[in-house]
Amino acid sequence: MIVKILEVKKREVDIDDVMIRVPVREDDDMPEDYPGRFGNEWTAHVYPNTGQIKRWLDGFPSLNLCLKVTNQGTYVASSGDDVIVAVEQDYVPSWIPNEFGDYIELDISSTGRIQNWNPKDFASALEDYNEEKEQQQFL
Repeated sequence: MIVKILEVKKREVDIDDVMIRVPVREDDDMPEDYPGRFGNEWTAHVYPNTGQIKRWLDGFPSLNLCLKVTNQGTYVASSGDDVIVAVEQDYVPSWIPNEFGDYIELDISSTGRIQNWNPKDFASALEDYNEEKEQQQFL
């Protein structure tokens, strides 16, 4: 009998989109017409190399966004080739600015740039996250 396995090859990809989808509670300080908010949910697509929110609408004030999203968010990092590099549902992953994994904390400027987004920290945390996920597959 011949034993066959699926060989997994690593390759470097450019991450060009980070999708953040989180619930907005009634007592959260986010205007109902804030860009990306639809009812009780806020979704943003972020350029990871700058922290700029894609398709931002001018005319909105800056916002220090601090939302409690315990076990309810979805976070996806992907490349232009539609390659999903990381997906996390539930707690806020280390590659998104957060507090203890329960709160997402984003300082959004009036131009839609996330001021506390650090591209180097994002890349490092995402790499660590993926290495941890790979190790968990073999446990």
